[in-house]
Amino acid sequence: MVFSHLLQAAVLLLGGTLLYCLLFWRSTFLRWNRVLLLSILLASLILPFVHLPESWTLQGWQNKVITSPLTPSLNADEKLPEPQFFSKINLSEQEMPSETSEMISTQHPIVPITRLLFFLYGMGCFVFGIRFLIHLFSLFKLFRKAHLEQRDGYCLAFCHGELSPFAFGRTIFLSKALLQSEDLELILTHELAHVRQRHTLDILAAELLLVWQWFNPGAWLYRRLVETNLEYLADRSVLQQQWNKKQYQLSLLNWSNVNVSNRLSTSYNFSLLKERIMMMNRKPSSNLYFLGYAVVLSILPILSIFNQPVLDTPEISSDQGPKLSLDQKKVSPGLNLEADESVQDPSIEARQITTLSKPSILSFTIIPTEPKTDSSEFFIVVGPNATESELEKLSRMSFSFDRKLILDRNADNKLIGYTLKGKGSSSGNSMPSEKDRLPGVVYAKKGYGGAEDQLSLETIDEILAADWAKTKIYCVGLPATKQAIAALRPKALAIYEANQMRWLIQLKALNWVHTYERDHTTYTTFTEEALNHLKYSAQKCKEGNLELIVSINGGAPQNTLPVLENLKLSRIEVHDKIAHYYKENTTKLIKEELVGLRLEIFTEE
Repeated sequence: MVFSHLLQAAVLLLGGTLLYCLLFWRSTFLRWNRVLLLSILLASLILPFVHLPESWTLQGWQNKVITSPLTPSLNADEKLPEPQFFSKINLSEQEMPSETSEMISTQHPIVPITRLLFFLYGMGCFVFGIRFLIHLFSLFKLFRKAHLEQRDGYCLAFCHGELSPFAFGRTIFLSKALLQSEDLELILTHELAHVRQRHTLDILAAELLLVWQWFNPGAWLYRRLVETNLEYLADRSVLQQQWNKKQYQLSLLNWSNVNVSNRLSTSYNFSLLKERIMMMNRKPSSNLYFLGYAVVLSILPILSIFNQPVLDTPEISSDQGPKLSLDQKKVSPGLNLEADESVQDPSIEARQITTLSKPSILSFTIIPTEPKTDSSEFFIVVGPNATESELEKLSRMSFSFDRKLILDRNADNKLIGYTLKGKGSSSGNSMPSEKDRLPGVVYAKKGYGGAEDQLSLETIDEILAADWAKTKIYCVGLPATKQAIAALRPKALAIYEANQMRWLIQLKALNWVHTYERDHTTYTTFTEEALNHLKYSAQKCKEGNLELIVSINGGAPQNTLPVLENLKLSRIEVHDKIAHYYKENTTKLIKEELVGLRLEIFTEE
């Protein structure tokens, strides 16, 4: 099974990279190339484990053809060939003539071929894993010895000796000799493109792929294709910021002669220089490439039809008794499979739920609860003393909103948690192991549901404030009464106050001003009103001496807004920098104020 999935993944990866080289290698739609390469990697990781129902697979369609009354009958010794692309491979159980098997059994024992292959594969993974760790360690040593300078969103690491500039994560490694070079700003712009576009993630994924598929030439080709495309993207980002093309290409020649310091990075690689210069001078590709991207990205998920199908679960019948499905046999040993009379007894709800006509008056309420006109919510509170039998009863009940409580068990059939499942959503907790902790809760309401590992003060107050005549409260491991729920409130309040105290300490350290960047707004339709709003915001920052950061296609930040009408805009992301002012020694918010603006401008390919 392991080798089957491994070989399937290798075939997918090799086929995908060869298809990329054949159709998209010369494409100038570089971002789409990056998406396609990532999709090929994900397909090779996921598709071998996807097994569809037999009726959806190629094997199922062939079986239909064989059994169709319109198909001529076959002789007993005739068989249609089965699809081999994604069929399961078992190297240890090949059929062989009986004479051959008898001959082998009389000789000395031999090591099964699967064990030998597994040993060789494991040794290769070990060697390449050590190689990966060595590269990481050398990078760490270089970082520790470097002189660091923190900048806005990235870090500069100046190193001694000859060093080709490269970026890893949010750190840009430069030789100190580069400080005297006129190419410093140009090189910094190039490496910032790698940082802003998070190219290190692609490189690390490709390197880890080599550890897993070191034997596959497709993995080595994939690593080369990823690095080449990332360099193309960085080059384009530099040229889109109006740098002189010839000056930039001369800079590449000057700094590509130095040896690369670490292969876990994007860098001025001399071996890619010719390809990069050719790509800079290449004319934009035809829009017909988009049809190719759409076809390939839509075909990748469909390849799972070649996998071995999921067999339908048969039923086990007996002449002495009724049929029993396999799903019923999954019930743990010792449980009675007969119907539980208490489940059909409507009085069980009355025994589990205590209703009061009027909620108790609360001294502190986080969320005021509006009166319910119908049974529109329910809560399942599970305490540390909950028993399996109590949870088993709940799991056999039907709840509102088509929800059902599922008990989670490990391989030893031990209860480890519970999940409230519904259409398109689920939420759950693990079983509480500490006797002094607050109970967990799962709940459902109109439109949403949720779970809390420990009851929060907000949820306790919401339960207490609810109309218990119209809201169902299921308590396991503690009495289903308002008094029992209210008894949990002091501990929940202590936890809440501890969190508030930590927040107060943080606010005091911040001098009672919390500054943060709010979630961004994206403009993709550039109406005159939208552009005027951006210009007004930038002008407001300039007049108010507020922070203004503008970047184009992930390039170096600047503090002036370019002429937007001269750019072929793809989208603009607007990030507001907000300051919250709090009253001293409290968490009371006094005012909110705009203190800066960050604009990320992206142009079309």
